[in-house]
Amino acid sequence: MGNSAEWELPNGMTVVLARLADTDAVLTIWADADDWMRKRGIQPGVPPMPLHDIITGRIKRGASYVARQSGPTGEIVGTITLEWADDGLWSDKGMDRACYVHGLATQRARAGQGIGIALLQWAEEIARATGKTYLRLDCDASNPMLRAYYERAGLTHCGDVHTLIYYASRFEKRIQS
Repeated sequence: MGNSAEWELPNGMTVVLARLADTDAVLTIWADADDWMRKRGIQPGVPPMPLHDIITGRIKRGASYVARQSGPTGEIVGTITLEWADDGLWSDKGMDRACYVHGLATQRARAGQGIGIALLQWAEEIARATGKTYLRLDCDASNPMLRAYYERAGLTHCGDVHTLIYYASRFEKRIQS
């Protein structure tokens, strides 16, 4: 897996802890993903605060990672956030046994290259290495394309939940030790 600061992925990418200098690249990836969804008639969710604030908060907490393409430019091609506490959507499932994925997104220009799947597999390895039993994530329940993507990635649908501002589909994968 590499050292604690950098992980090599089999597809020529490196996953590293995000830095504040990476904020604009992450915002661009998210803006492109939102545009792509709108063009397909899917309304992206509305974050509870400015996306810039969410991303910088995750980076400052040391929870956000970026996937960089190997090579001289080290271009950021994807992003993922790992959290170690439930944000309230999983309270019925036992919170201390899971790693929670948030903010998974990849460059649209590299769609279909397996970046998202590689990041999910990396997250599973990190969760396993830290003794977790589950890898969990949620997405907008009204986004059938994303729901299907997570099912194809090997996660199991664990029901939908409503909050005051969000209708979420929950997915998890049991991690084999």
